[in-house]
Amino acid sequence: MGVSLKKVCVHNGHVFEIPKKEYSEMRRPEFAKQDILMMEMAYETQNRKPIRILRIVFDTLSFDDNGVYSTQVAILTDEFYVRFSYAMYNSNLNERPLPLPRAPIIPSKDDIYVLKMYITKKYPTISDVFPEWVDYSILKSKELYLENTNKFKDSHKNSLGDEQI
Repeated sequence: MGVSLKKVCVHNGHVFEIPKKEYSEMRRPEFAKQDILMMEMAYETQNRKPIRILRIVFDTLSFDDNGVYSTQVAILTDEFYVRFSYAMYNSNLNERPLPLPRAPIIPSKDDIYVLKMYITKKYPTISDVFPEWVDYSILKSKELYLENTNKFKDSHKNSLGDEQI
């Protein structure tokens, strides 16, 4: 048994696989100056065949003027700062107030349909549970957003001390 990771982008009704060698920097001139939906799927394998989905996460990748997405550049963005702030937040400490939480990335019905067709063709052994995992991923994203919204509120209350918001 093993675990594999698959990353794909969805754009204009098409799925584009992200080769492992491009995980840190991807060049797609057709995506220049665009934010593109990305799905990351971790799955368990047996004899190199997928047998079970472990996780699905949706995100957006922001491509620069030349159609390049770089994880090194992404780390320097405000979006990364927001994610890192929430990951490191400890409500027991008097910390700086948190920035607004990042809204969940929710794929459109059309994007979900295109992904379902891709999974059915590429990974038929796990395609029957794919829709449930998409729903679960969306639900978890919404729950995390709600949790982070509460942290945001608490961090601002804590930063004011005895004052009221």
